[in-house]
Amino acid sequence: MEQYHQNLIEILKRYLSDNDITIVSENEGYFELFHFSKPDVVITAQYLLSLPVHKYFHGSSNNTEIDTIARFEVPDVEEKSPPNFYIFPIHNPKRGKLNFAVVPSQIVIERTRTRHQNDLIKRPLEVTFWLMPDDCLYDCTNISAEGEWFFLSKGANGRMADDIDWNYTPFLNNWQLLVNI
Repeated sequence: MEQYHQNLIEILKRYLSDNDITIVSENEGYFELFHFSKPDVVITAQYLLSLPVHKYFHGSSNNTEIDTIARFEVPDVEEKSPPNFYIFPIHNPKRGKLNFAVVPSQIVIERTRTRHQNDLIKRPLEVTFWLMPDDCLYDCTNISAEGEWFFLSKGANGRMADDIDWNYTPFLNNWQLLVNI
């Protein structure tokens, strides 16, 4: 598994380079980055390792079509200050594609705390993403069968989850966020 994550980090480095983002330093998945358009700004990002997924616990209760499930531990921000961004690698074996959710850490922290208030006594917090066949990404941590049916069933006007903080689609492969800090 260690080699798998090393390979993902190498791919991440290529994505950064392809987007004219230079790695100033790296330490165990924590990166200091630089973009030529903002020479005085150091961008910090933390690559989060995925956790094992068990489809029974983390998957659909309603046979909702999901391309892939990815589960992560959100670092405890009370122990150390968060980076500017968390980078979640989301491998989609059905399509043979590696995606990255590039999310400002404050958004992850706020959404996780708000959505999972009952879990706050459990440290560290976890987030479970579902990547749908239409490349939409949702936080489906501890989703109930009813919640899944209500929020993730795709109707004529999209999903109910499209307009709430479960939706992480805008962060999927959005490297421009790193540049626009």
